[in-house]
Amino acid sequence: MLRQTKLLAEATARQIVQRAMGIISHSVNVMDSNGVIIASGNPQRLFQRHEGAVLALAENRVVEIDRATAEHLKGVRPGINLPFSFRNQRVGVIGISGEPAEVRAYAELVKMAAEMMVEQAALLDQHQWEKRYREELANQLLQPQPNTASLEAMAAYLGLDLRQARIVWIVELQEAQRLQNQLKHRFRVRLIVGGFYDDPQSAYRSSLTARATQAMAQRLKLRHATLFYHDYPLPSLLCDLGEDWRAQELGRPWRTLGEQDEKGVLRATLRHYFSQNCDQTQAAAQLHIHVNTLRYRLQRIEAITGMKINQLTDSLRLYIGMLMHD
Repeated sequence: MLRQTKLLAEATARQIVQRAMGIISHSVNVMDSNGVIIASGNPQRLFQRHEGAVLALAENRVVEIDRATAEHLKGVRPGINLPFSFRNQRVGVIGISGEPAEVRAYAELVKMAAEMMVEQAALLDQHQWEKRYREELANQLLQPQPNTASLEAMAAYLGLDLRQARIVWIVELQEAQRLQNQLKHRFRVRLIVGGFYDDPQSAYRSSLTARATQAMAQRLKLRHATLFYHDYPLPSLLCDLGEDWRAQELGRPWRTLGEQDEKGVLRATLRHYFSQNCDQTQAAAQLHIHVNTLRYRLQRIEAITGMKINQLTDSLRLYIGMLMHD
């Protein structure tokens, strides 16, 4: 259930008193919708029931009380009491102490100021709660099994369409430990964009792919300012498999190659070979070597790993191992 804002908070009432008394030389009281004093220039009067305020609320009119009348009412001193409203609802009473003839000139101005302050407080409160709802809505959308009722209630309050597909972005602060120094000049960020999915769990699925892309970029030490999951789907999915035995088995041929490739020449050759979609001519040109030299290196790789480069399953294991451990 969405929160209902209290129309007249004690903090707002205290602000009304402080500001009003900073302008006029009379004590000011603020009574709530029950006629109880919740803020006053005289702290000793706090939380007393004010009969003049009760009358002003009941009859919705200005109640003036002179010294003679005040002697016959409980918790009342000479002054003028004006009910004030917020969005067509009476929320309290402003009381200005003093002979009515002396304070009458201030009454409407103080009432107007009070109503403006209540409106301002309500808008600020609404803004704060909207911010909290947005944060909670985002949190719920990123859950695998969100609370549907709560989600729909918050979306309705914020005027958002839950059927709309959403995509998750991660803004990654580079070298965060030096943030204090960089703030003096500027700081670097990296934008990581998750996948796009057109289904009820779009935000959750997109967040998973964004985080996988982030982990992949950190592991492979990529320096790109912007990374899109759809540009790196396979390495993003594979790089964070951890120490599961399946991951170990997939990466075994590449690790074996690394153990006997001290200078990294064979692994660099294989990277270029895969980057050119296994086109030997293009790979050799990129490496600035003769095709025969490339073939010799590929044969060495086969001999070390026991994998056949021209067989899809073996080639795929080497490629996956490269993505996982490079």
